[in-house]
Amino acid sequence: MTHVLLIAAAVFAFLVALFALQNSEIVRVGFIGWKFETSLVLVILGSALLGFLTALFLGIIMQIKLRFQLYKAKQQIRLLEQNAVADVVTDVVPEKLPAGMESTGEKTDKALDKTP
Repeated sequence: MTHVLLIAAAVFAFLVALFALQNSEIVRVGFIGWKFETSLVLVILGSALLGFLTALFLGIIMQIKLRFQLYKAKQQIRLLEQNAVADVVTDVVPEKLPAGMESTGEKTDKALDKTP
């Protein structure tokens, strides 16, 4: 999959460069009160670069957010697994028998102690 994305990015970069080279005239650019003249190639490539950097920055932020969510989810899974194991152990080995109840082992011991 990464090879497909790399090839697509290379084709896109080639098309942007080809378009920019075919539009190499001088243009007047105005942006928030600034006005200057520059080559249309620089405007096109600069815009493409700015778009790439913006997408990269937002992608990195999303990756950090997703990794943090994954870390929290793994912590919660680990905690739930520990609680589940603790619940199983307490269900299998009761800490204390109710009053008047004997375990099976105690009944067997009493039966063997009786001498005829």
